[in-house]
Amino acid sequence: ELRSRGVDAWARAMAEHVDSDLAEHLLETVPHISRAFLLDSVTDRVIGWSRPGVLLIGDAAHTMSPVGGQGLNLALRDAVVAANHLIPVLQEGRNDRDLDQAAARIEPERAPEIDRIQRIAALPPHIVMGRGALHEPLRWAVTSLLASKLGGLIARKTLDLFLHGVTDVELRA
Repeated sequence: ELRSRGVDAWARAMAEHVDSDLAEHLLETVPHISRAFLLDSVTDRVIGWSRPGVLLIGDAAHTMSPVGGQGLNLALRDAVVAANHLIPVLQEGRNDRDLDQAAARIEPERAPEIDRIQRIAALPPHIVMGRGALHEPLRWAVTSLLASKLGGLIARKTLDLFLHGVTDVELRA
């Protein structure tokens, strides 16, 4: 919808969500912008990561919000869990059915972490971009909280979840 309103409307909308210096620069350069674009950001998860002969992990199984930059970390954690399940079956030379069963165990192990990180990552954009009557007081409250020692502790613990995950993942194979 924003794309269809043109560059001027796009720039004004973007200027509302950035630092004042960047907003000023953005609005000054509108005449030089030939084509504005917005990247679609979709957070979702496939139900059923595996089928006979196929396993989805990372972005193929669960797209992540850019908030926190956790997509690659979670994809790597998926790969470790996949290795833990698949390598023993491959090393033992077992059949395709056993390999498919091993692949089917990966999603149930990974889904709780993926779901939790997606829920956590959805909060900041909702607060920052929200336009409802309560969003401005909510932004003020969150900003005030983050400036406090308690807020710093909460922010560090949340960042730790993005950096180190919410479940233990260790390569066993």
